[in-house]
Amino acid sequence: MRDQHPECLDDYIKNKKNIVTAYESLLRILRRLAYRHGFVQRTPSGLKEKLRDMIAVRDEFAKTFNTSYGSFDASLIYNTDETGIYYDSPPSKVLSEKVKPASVTAKQKHPARLTAVCTIRADGKKLPLLFIVQGQPDGKIEQEELDTYPKGIIYTVQKKAWMDSRVWEFYVRSFLANNISKGFALLVDNLDCHVSPESEAIVSDELGSTLQSLPNNATSVCQPLDVGIMGPL
Repeated sequence: MRDQHPECLDDYIKNKKNIVTAYESLLRILRRLAYRHGFVQRTPSGLKEKLRDMIAVRDEFAKTFNTSYGSFDASLIYNTDETGIYYDSPPSKVLSEKVKPASVTAKQKHPARLTAVCTIRADGKKLPLLFIVQGQPDGKIEQEELDTYPKGIIYTVQKKAWMDSRVWEFYVRSFLANNISKGFALLVDNLDCHVSPESEAIVSDELGSTLQSLPNNATSVCQPLDVGIMGPL
């Protein structure tokens, strides 16, 4: 408004007692108007060209994917991805005596986390989740909260609750193999354990299917789970 319609700005301000408060008041009005019509306030960035390049990569990948898998029924095209879930977050503020520091223990400083492994099908079907929780493989499992865990979800453990080769091979062999018919295409990102030679061999030789990796650094525009579910969330 200041650059394109200065006369409107002058008309608004000249009838106000204070120029500074008038300007701030006008900004609030314009922000509410923008939000009402679906605009949001963002920090300017130089990502326009990068986004254009990513869209070009997406379009090229879509052509290649359609050439290879265009004849596949939607029930035979899957996408698997992981997302971290944080819980038991520490409070941003704590009560303490005036003369004492507001210290917290090391355990209280960081939220707990788990990894959710999601698989969806091109026709919209969702497979049950796999939750990777923090724990020692082949170690003892804390029994105290097991009864509170949601039913219908598969659980496994990893030292830091991340996806790794051991968990991925378990997921493909013990879960996907029992829930998906052979001859499918599995779309994954370029996490090392996803696209390793061992992973490709398991999907190809043991499951009779195809592992298709996404273009590097383009999952935000190419991966169905990123674009349709995790990104919006």
